[in-house]
Amino acid sequence: MDSTHAVGMLLVGISAFLLAAQWQQWRATGAEQLASSRWQLHMRRLMWRRAVASSLVGVVGATLMAFETVPQTPLSITAYLLALVLMTCWILWLACLDMLANRRFHAEQNLDRIASELRRDHADADRVDSTNAD
Repeated sequence: MDSTHAVGMLLVGISAFLLAAQWQQWRATGAEQLASSRWQLHMRRLMWRRAVASSLVGVVGATLMAFETVPQTPLSITAYLLALVLMTCWILWLACLDMLANRRFHAEQNLDRIASELRRDHADADRVDSTNAD
């Protein structure tokens, strides 16, 4: 077994572990029916992106293990390497989307929290003003 095979098997194992963990997390979050629809939509998209990225890690691993089956011509080796690079870029792109979506979701949550605090403070101030006017 050469190092390419070992790395490929490692990536397939990591992919299987990540998919199992994500499935477990999806089942745990699916039980929360009282959450906001924005949160549910965020979680659905997050799980989809992570499942695709984890699956691609496994595909990259399987592709690495299949290197010996690739014909040893310049065109086929180039296509093989290009496929690996494109899959890796796709994984990184999904990771960046995930990071940006999480930042945006948490920023929106913070804005909602601040807005509700301001509304509450404004209502308290109006109540105090109305009692002082009497």
